[in-house]
Amino acid sequence: MKKLKFIIELLEPMLATGLEGDPNAGVSLKYISGSVLRGVIISLSNFNGDLAINNRDLFFNENVCFLNSYPIENSKVGLPTPLSWQIKKDAENGQDFFDFVHQDRDEKQYNNIKSPFFVFESDSKITKVNPKTQFAVHTQREVEKGRSTSDKGAVFRYESVIKGTKFGGMILCETDKLFEDIKSWIDGKTIFLGGSRTAGYGKAKISVTDWLEDSRIIKTKTFQLNEKFSITLLSNALVRDKNGQFQNDLTAESLGLNENDIEPVACKTFKKAELVGGFNRKWGVPLPQMLAIKAGSVFTFNVLNSNGISLNFEKGIGARTIDGFGQVAINLNETQKILSIKESEPVHFQTITIDNQNTKVKKIGNFIVERIIKQKLETKLVACIGDFPISKSPNKSQISRLRIEIKELLRNPNSDKDQATISKFFENLKNTAKDQFNKPNMIENQSLERWVKDVVANTNKIDLDDLTVGGLSVSAAKKTELKRNIHLSLINEVLAKAAKEK
Repeated sequence: MKKLKFIIELLEPMLATGLEGDPNAGVSLKYISGSVLRGVIISLSNFNGDLAINNRDLFFNENVCFLNSYPIENSKVGLPTPLSWQIKKDAENGQDFFDFVHQDRDEKQYNNIKSPFFVFESDSKITKVNPKTQFAVHTQREVEKGRSTSDKGAVFRYESVIKGTKFGGMILCETDKLFEDIKSWIDGKTIFLGGSRTAGYGKAKISVTDWLEDSRIIKTKTFQLNEKFSITLLSNALVRDKNGQFQNDLTAESLGLNENDIEPVACKTFKKAELVGGFNRKWGVPLPQMLAIKAGSVFTFNVLNSNGISLNFEKGIGARTIDGFGQVAINLNETQKILSIKESEPVHFQTITIDNQNTKVKKIGNFIVERIIKQKLETKLVACIGDFPISKSPNKSQISRLRIEIKELLRNPNSDKDQATISKFFENLKNTAKDQFNKPNMIENQSLERWVKDVVANTNKIDLDDLTVGGLSVSAAKKTELKRNIHLSLINEVLAKAAKEK
């Protein structure tokens, strides 16, 4: 079969959800399934829904198989991590792991490698591939009022794959005509993937390319008597038993062989099951849920046939191979030397210089920088509140009076009168109230009154050296304002903590 290879780059976050999570939380798959890709190409082809022979060849027969598209790392397409690759439970990232297809397990505890995908770096090293995701919260709105109401105000949390992520995919075509037709439809086109498209999700660009699949992905091979081989699932597989029910095991029949040809090696089998579903956008209804063998499952067999066996899994195994189910590799780790893990490189985004932009862009950029710096300061504030405990704190009523003054200062951007306002507050207190703020060793070996005046005057209680974001900072005046506000907030929060303990 001819192989049409392409790259999909996300121009917006992708929300192609699976079945996991609660109803109000959409969690995107970290790959593009073959069924999603098939629906995209149907829309690109302007398919009108009739059952002409050509249309059936394209979308409903196994003359064309739309395989899953997996994330790209180091110019290589990732593959599902085999469940037979495991690492010691107490091992740190980067340490060696073991392929238990080729080794026997001991009594120590092992965990699966915590990465959905990988790429081969060499015969002795792999790189973990885990696409970055982002969280967003959305609120349902009432159509007529244009806002959320008590009846229609559900909150949805979406975890989507970030924009800029690239996926590599492949379509298997039976004839040259099918290959050329699909290539002409998809090359350089803008497509939409997954759901919530009107909310800024799913826009992507697809481009035909000529990258090569990894040479280790063997689909056809011959084995002799007593020779062992492993089958690694490169996608979920829908395999039926003799009664037509979906099962979570690979049998000789599912591989197109007889029971006398092979026997499973139980101690070298690593498998998991997963429910798969989908959504029919044409009819607006969900697809039936089915039990599938999870991608990454590994099955090992021993050859019993004295004449040997021949395997050919170019199209895959099981049901719905047209949607990319049932893709396998024979002896994926044939070298037996894969031992060490390399973390994938962090995603880098293109940076812009704010000073070189027009006035509108510069204003927005400075606003973003200010918001991020303010968030960093608030994080530091929360972290250091506990470093200032108050012993023998004043009554709650006196604490509340002082907090009211501090909050008024926070509302007023003018800092010139801060010290005078605080001094006047303490001067106007009656002696009984003033004594409550002037007890020795209340906070940092001094009275609370002295500490509050010191913080207002010096603003040096919180480390504020790192007030930059990506090399960008705020103006000197804004930096002074942020320092002043964060220290007034420190006083307010320390007093609030003391009142709560009181």
